[in-house]
Amino acid sequence: MGKGKKIIKQAEQMGFKKLPLTILYGLPRKVRMTFSKFVPDYIDIIRESITMKDPEVLMRIARGGRSRMDVFLSTKLNLYIENIGKISGFAGVDPGNHVFQISFWTDSDAGNEFIREFAQAMNERFADVGGILEHINWAKMRKKYKVQQEDVLPAWNKYLG
Repeated sequence: MGKGKKIIKQAEQMGFKKLPLTILYGLPRKVRMTFSKFVPDYIDIIRESITMKDPEVLMRIARGGRSRMDVFLSTKLNLYIENIGKISGFAGVDPGNHVFQISFWTDSDAGNEFIREFAQAMNERFADVGGILEHINWAKMRKKYKVQQEDVLPAWNKYLG
């Protein structure tokens, strides 16, 4: 069993998937290449922020293919995160061709504050174009995740408002 699957199983055994769930959909502002893999900026935001708050966080950062799954488990923040990122266009290095679905399970103030900080950091990356919500390609979201704009906005507005 790979490290990512072990973390997922551990989160399930510890009851994290029974906690309140928040899902944020969006896209990165930047994508960097490492050898033959694409790493969207939102992964760096999560990794850097969560390791500052909980140095003992368990994480698995996936790199590869046209889809990715990254997992983060922080017992200190009482927070479990699963990211499902997909490339929705031809050029993988183009941030406009990436979309994400990040699921946050938490019932703690620290966990909710983490989500708020993440949402604000992503919004700030798009400040010059009116914020992340103005920049999301809703057609790609519908195609890749089967969600509508009105399904996505309440979660973002909760943490950006």
